[in-house]
Amino acid sequence: MGASCGTATDAYGYTIEVDAWVEPTSTYGGEWGWKAARVQKISENGVTLEWPGWNPVLYGAKDIKYYGLKRIMVDKKGTKLMVNQSIKGAAGSKGVVTACGDKEAVIAFNNEMRTYKQQDIDYYGIVVVQSRSCGRTCA
Repeated sequence: MGASCGTATDAYGYTIEVDAWVEPTSTYGGEWGWKAARVQKISENGVTLEWPGWNPVLYGAKDIKYYGLKRIMVDKKGTKLMVNQSIKGAAGSKGVVTACGDKEAVIAFNNEMRTYKQQDIDYYGIVVVQSRSCGRTCA
């Protein structure tokens, strides 16, 4: 895990730091319907995560691998960002997620693309309005 200087790594080798978000990808978390969790603290003992509705929980390197915890990008409410989602900023502007990685998301507002980090998403109050890929036409 390598918790030094306020950073650690997820189960896939991505760097995580305080205020980053992770999700479980193994069957030992994903199948239970766990949502994303915010990283509250990083210490030499592991990473403290805040899951919605739970008290903070400390996860060591073995736990991170066991649950397949992976860094992701989320909206201001903790909903995972994915390509083709419709989003809205706090000022009411509407846009679409055009690309999304573990540390950045590219969002098009009025045909102008901009790259956002997690702190930008939080600052601008960006929230998912609708997922274009899973609307009423999904099979």
